[in-house]
Amino acid sequence: MADLTDARDSAAPVTSRKQGARQGWKASATRPEEAAQQDVPDYLRPGLKLVIVGINPGNRSGATGHHYAWPGNHFWPVLHESGTIPEPLTFAEDYRVLEWDIGLTNLCDRTTHSADELTTEELRAGSAALRAKLLRARPKVVCFNGKGIYEAFAGRKKVAFGLQPESLEGMLMYVVPSSSARTAAYQRDAKVAYFRELKRILDEVAPETATGEESMRAEPRLQPAGSGTHTEATL
Repeated sequence: MADLTDARDSAAPVTSRKQGARQGWKASATRPEEAAQQDVPDYLRPGLKLVIVGINPGNRSGATGHHYAWPGNHFWPVLHESGTIPEPLTFAEDYRVLEWDIGLTNLCDRTTHSADELTTEELRAGSAALRAKLLRARPKVVCFNGKGIYEAFAGRKKVAFGLQPESLEGMLMYVVPSSSARTAAYQRDAKVAYFRELKRILDEVAPETATGEESMRAEPRLQPAGSGTHTEATL
């Protein structure tokens, strides 16, 4: 797959973690025009350790303006139970993930009752827009909340859960089962297990300092799903 260096855009000025959380960092903090077109804003900024990607807002999220707002969605409980965040949050506090260097975005912005309503053209355009966002934010790891999201983004089928063999300019790609309660094949405990493995990877690539204020770079010892080595293939 072609390298996307040409899609890189200039990064926004970095503000402190707490200040960023208070401001909300809507629409990547660099593209105010995007915020006006989104029912649910992005929470992105340069220097994140993790960005979690959903497919698109459902009706409840679109109505409330918050990520993963449907009461039965496992996302917020799983995020805490896995140790990815140190305290429980509700959808109304979604912006607070920035306090722990975690960002939120979606592949597509349009609110629908079901993701099946998204067109092929929307998925293609959303993938291009997501690449541009990731190249601006440059997180250590990108987590796709659902296999179909990564299949659309990477342009390939037969995706396994876990760490992927491709990377995007050094950003690791990781796939978890959808946090939707409708994903009957994977119950909540199984989803927690995948997020715990994600937390282990994050601890390797962006370990916390003794003060917890900054992250340090480290060489990861990682293996992609279904393989013995992590390749340098780029998206």
